[in-house]
Amino acid sequence: MNLNLIILIIVLMIPNFLLGSDKVNGKKLYSLRCASCHHPDRIGFSAPPLIPDTIEKLTDDKIKKIIKVGLPNTLM
Repeated sequence: MNLNLIILIIVLMIPNFLLGSDKVNGKKLYSLRCASCHHPDRIGFSAPPLIPDTIEKLTDDKIKKIIKVGLPNTLM
């Protein structure tokens, strides 16, 4: 799984009213919603890094579920 797919999933799961009427690219969305925990360079802060070594262990369905409902006992 690559970062582009993760960003696409995030974009599709966030309602447009949160983003306004303008189209928001994945990088901006990541910066607004994810970077505070996963770091602007995806190396991780208070959340795991979003790099191939950690992402490739998850299925697409698992990633979608994590983004949609979060993870127990975490900020996500």
